[in-house]
Amino acid sequence: MAPKFFIITLFVFGSLALSAQFANPTEPVYSAISEAAEVDNATQLNLRDLQLFQLDDSAEELKNLTFLNLMKNNMESWDKSIFTLTNLQTLNVKENSLKAIPKEIENLKKLEALDIAKNKVPELPKEMGELQSLRLLHASFNNVVYISPALGTCEQLQVIDLSHNQLSVIPAEFSNLKNLKTLQLGYNQFREFKGDWCKISSLEDLDLNHNYLRNFPAEVKKLKSLKALNLSNNELTELPDELCKLKNLEQLILSENALTELPRNIGRLKNLRTLIAVGNNFSETEKTRIKEALPGCTVILD
Repeated sequence: MAPKFFIITLFVFGSLALSAQFANPTEPVYSAISEAAEVDNATQLNLRDLQLFQLDDSAEELKNLTFLNLMKNNMESWDKSIFTLTNLQTLNVKENSLKAIPKEIENLKKLEALDIAKNKVPELPKEMGELQSLRLLHASFNNVVYISPALGTCEQLQVIDLSHNQLSVIPAEFSNLKNLKTLQLGYNQFREFKGDWCKISSLEDLDLNHNYLRNFPAEVKKLKSLKALNLSNNELTELPDELCKLKNLEQLILSENALTELPRNIGRLKNLRTLIAVGNNFSETEKTRIKEALPGCTVILD
């Protein structure tokens, strides 16, 4: 069932991610530093898949760069020239071997999209709080165990992907992210999802699959904009009735938990279009009740 959920719920998330990987098609994209240096106003540089360990020093001359793609290289540390490119709006260093985010990241104050996925980063440092223009942050498949509360000051953030890390907590300051729409926390070490985190009233897509959650807070009712919720592959035995107050919820994934029933008022989710809850402990009577309560919804229970 997990692949089905991926197709259903991550369509919007995937479209938002594109700007972290692809250049603006209306402007020239250069594939070598020397090539970009020959023009006065080069703004886009694509150096992916070049087996680079570091950048040529002449990269510092490209002061007008707004887009830099260093995806799939051999970088184990950040080249200092990157942090001199203060007009950067998109920086992609996905699939390298970076072991940390240096404090100089704070120099990139115009950065709107940062992709550091598939590296070896253990923490998101306080200096990232200086990235006040940041809208998209992709940090999946790292070793992140700590997020500085300072990231909660980046109020322009719309998408945060922290899946496939080692997180057991997110800062309470995330509740200040009033524009956040997508929060991906799947494949981490969460044993609880605190009620304070439900203050992100703008959130539309919340993914907590493959964690260790045993309960979910009643404060979930505060996520009034939520459209997609994935709680699959946890240890849930029950869900709060307050879940039924999420009037905008369209997709609910609950597979591979230990649920014996769903909230009695599940039928109040009038906008729910997809419910997937295979791998639970529902009786045949409960399965029938759920399906009858949600006549306009595709319900998959076994």
